[in-house]
Order: sequence, then C-alpha cells, then structure tokens
Amino acid sequence: MTFSGSVIDAPCSIVPDSQNIKVDLGQVSMKSLSAADKYSSSVPVTISLTGCSFEAAPGTPPTDGTTGNYSKVAVTFPGVMPPPGGDLTKGEIANTANSPAANVAIQLLKGDGVNPVDLSKTTPTTGDITLDTSSATNKLNFFARMITVGGAASQGAVGATVTYKLKYF
Repeated sequence: MTFSGSVIDAPCSIVPDSQNIKVDLGQVSMKSLSAADKYSSSVPVTISLTGCSFEAAPGTPPTDGTTGNYSKVAVTFPGVMPPPGGDLTKGEIANTANSPAANVAIQLLKGDGVNPVDLSKTTPTTGDITLDTSSATNKLNFFARMITVGGAASQGAVGATVTYKLKYF
C-alpha cells in the first residue's frame, strides 16, 4: 500500500483525477495532416479544482480590485520542449512518443478552443483565467490537438508528458 499527498498554501485543491490527466487524442488519418499547419479535431482538457475558499493570503495585496481576495489563476507548463521547427508561443509541444509520427506535435489551446496557450511563459505576473469566487469548485478548460510542424505527417505514435503549475492572483 502506498499513500501520498501534500499540503499546499492555495485557495483551491486540485481534484485527484486532475493531478495526472490522460488525454486521448485519438487516431488521425495522415490525409488530415498532409501539410504543415494542419491539425486534428480538438479534445477537451480540464483541470478541476475543489474546496475553493477565496480569502486573501496574509501580506498579499488585493487582486480583484475590491475585496482583497484571490480571483484569478495562471497556469504554466514548465520544462515543455518545443518540436523541431515549432514554437512554444503557439502552444506546440514536442512529440516524444516511441516510434513518433514525423512532423507532428501536440498543440495546447486556451478554453476558447481557438487561441494557443503561450507555453514560453514560465513566470506569470498576472492571472489570465478568472475564477468563480462564489463557488467551491472551478474548472480550468483547455483543448489539445495534433498539429503538423514543418511538413506532412508520417505514420507513428503521438505523445508527450507535461507538468502544470498553478499560481493564484
């Protein structure tokens, strides 16, 4: 039997299922990824928070302009590697799978499903996701998809492992 956990200084706890998220991007035809900048359908990715209590931390200046409570969060992905010829500012993550599909990366999109997450930001100065401060639960929504970088895709596996960090404001 193995037990693990941690105590954190944050207004919310991360739901256990959101600590090690598995995202199935599915099987995508090479025809769909036949040239650079082609992409697959997007798949939702959700980080679920629970036990949220939005009191200000001692010594922390107000961030919502009125109450002094935390009201925003920034999500960063430290240590993410860009694909060859790719761009972290476009949310592109290197395909590190065994027997990888050539010219294929994973792209992480914001909750709108359109705009990429800027993965080059590792030290946020402001929160870019507004939290529902009236709720004890919050969901941080993203989307992921395969994207071709540098040319047409070849047959192969697609995968990557990334770590995320939350910083509240």
